[in-house]
Amino acid sequence: GFSDKEIEEAGLTTSHNGRTREFFAERITFPILDTMGNTIGFSARKWREETFGGKYINTPETTLFKKSKIFFGLFYAKKRMMRDRIACIVEGQLDALRLIEAGFDFTVASLGTAFGPTHVEQLKAMGVEEVFLSFDQDEAGLSSAEKAGHLLMKKGIGVRVVRFSGAKDPDELLSTQGKSAFYHALTAAVEYIQFLVDRAKAAVLWSSPREKDHAVRHIADGIREWENPILVHEALKQLAHLCEVPESTLNIGDRPQATAIGLSLPQIATPHDLLLEIDLIRWLLFAGPEQPDLVSYCKRELSPSHFAHPIPRQLYETALAQLEAGEAPDFLSLCSEVDLEPISQALSTVVARRQHLEKALPSIEEAVTQLRGRAKVKAIEEVRKRMQDPAITDIEMTELSKMAAELAKTPAKKGAAES
Repeated sequence: GFSDKEIEEAGLTTSHNGRTREFFAERITFPILDTMGNTIGFSARKWREETFGGKYINTPETTLFKKSKIFFGLFYAKKRMMRDRIACIVEGQLDALRLIEAGFDFTVASLGTAFGPTHVEQLKAMGVEEVFLSFDQDEAGLSSAEKAGHLLMKKGIGVRVVRFSGAKDPDELLSTQGKSAFYHALTAAVEYIQFLVDRAKAAVLWSSPREKDHAVRHIADGIREWENPILVHEALKQLAHLCEVPESTLNIGDRPQATAIGLSLPQIATPHDLLLEIDLIRWLLFAGPEQPDLVSYCKRELSPSHFAHPIPRQLYETALAQLEAGEAPDFLSLCSEVDLEPISQALSTVVARRQHLEKALPSIEEAVTQLRGRAKVKAIEEVRKRMQDPAITDIEMTELSKMAAELAKTPAKKGAAES
């Protein structure tokens, strides 16, 4: 019932020099499923060398099928990945299918495109904390592992690289040596920094001071691109140890420290959270008596539960109650009702800031956006924790996945001006 044009747009046929042919002719074809189990495209491997095209081909880009945003096998692996917060990434679809069937059901494959930032975002959204890279054991595969590992470490996801001998890829390893061989390869997987050092030692004359210096500094430069300062610090220390060079030569410096404010707070509230919450209350008290719409906006968009620290939470409740009653409390009199010692340093920082009435609306809107966004992240994290329950059913997992997706789409706030 579909037209020729629709079939071609779906990537099932292709036209060349006026001739139309089946796109997946003479190939073993695998359906590619989205996270809900719907078929959105196909991946196909040729079974004889003379077949035109590469070893693997995938459905061309369509409205539904975006290769850079898809993991092959995710529908089968998502439950274990979210529950255990781990993933194994391979290059080929047969590698992924073989490993999933063998019980390594946390395995996915990229679809003929380089592993990219969008893939990392997907893994982060699923709560994955550690990734095993099990690529082909040739130079191209090792180079891909190096690049993929850098993208993952940059965003704070731990990386281990799987190495094995006697087979070129996981599919062949399972076929010739059995699943115990892959299990042992997984348990022996090396940390990403060790993998980089091993690669460097194999590529340069390590006994040459100049070549060793160049290799070590190249690795260190890559590490400094990562976003987590503590991860960078510890990775540089590990690099210095593995390469047997003084830490001072890599300009590691001191371990990043928490600020003085952070040391006195519960773990649920960071120094930034505390300053943000106190600043919002001060803006509300400053502008509220003259701009009652701001008071209504805050009451509608923020509940006391949005505040991570108990003292700003109490101040916010009191301020709203007094402003709604027509009173005009000032910041210092309000603060006199609570014990300020745990937040004294943050309070001094905020009180010292100048305020201008015209900046009240954008300042409050920005604070509301951040507080609601923080609450959304917390809600998504709670859903992910429920997904890790080993007793959860597939139906419950699907419902929780929908819930997490809906939370992710929920806007952080509606502007006061729109309201």
